[in-house]
Amino acid sequence: MTDPARRRGRCGVLPAVLFAALVSFDGRLRAQDPEPEPERETEAPVPAEAPAKPEPVVAIRAGTLHPVNGPEIKDGVIVIRGERIVAVGPASAVEIPAGAEVLEYPQAHAYPGLVDPLSQAFAPRSGDGIADAGGEMALALDASDERSRALVSSGVTTAYVASRSANVWRGQGVLLHLGRDGPTPFQGHAGAGVHLKLSAQDGPSHALARIERLAGLGTEFEQLEAYEKTFTEHATKLADYEKKFTAWIEWHKQKNGKPASGEAQATPRGGAAD
Repeated sequence: MTDPARRRGRCGVLPAVLFAALVSFDGRLRAQDPEPEPERETEAPVPAEAPAKPEPVVAIRAGTLHPVNGPEIKDGVIVIRGERIVAVGPASAVEIPAGAEVLEYPQAHAYPGLVDPLSQAFAPRSGDGIADAGGEMALALDASDERSRALVSSGVTTAYVASRSANVWRGQGVLLHLGRDGPTPFQGHAGAGVHLKLSAQDGPSHALARIERLAGLGTEFEQLEAYEKTFTEHATKLADYEKKFTAWIEWHKQKNGKPASGEAQATPRGGAAD
């Protein structure tokens, strides 16, 4: 009879031998399998660059050009490619590129250059004295300001200038042509706008304070309406006074025997004229 302990020993050895054999067999199989190739990274195709669109070309023909570096040009042409001015001169000398959009303004004045839409150029730094809506900014300009005069050499030819005043009424803005000889107001645009300050101080202010200040400014407009009414009545009375005064002068001349203006000397009674 076999000893149970010995049976247990055999049973314990067999599984160990079988496991070792299986591991050895699996190792041989793995050695025979080819190693998998590493995956290659696929590069995304580079899209072909679209051809750049040609920049639009615009030619402006104007009756009079006012360039920065020379006298005015009659029947002039300004050629603009994209966002840049590429040519300025008389129509007889400037070639307009083929395909350009041509804009014609035979009666217009053109000022080729940059425009400063809200500037303080030539506005006195110490305060311009413009404190009400009727104040003309053009009367307060400091044409001798060298820094402002340098704007022309940088290509700025037009500027809308506002007041530096800290008052509620900032006065009237002025549209300027900046030339080599200094600033010149555009005809009819010496008072291009009225500026108003709503903040209660120089720094940031509360929104309610600005609203209250705006409400109080309504009385300013009422005063302007009253002023306009008084001014109109005064102009009417002045015209009537001038009419009556002229009539009185003519009557006075006739009373003193002097001829009225534009009338011939009257012939004396009982005698012939010389």
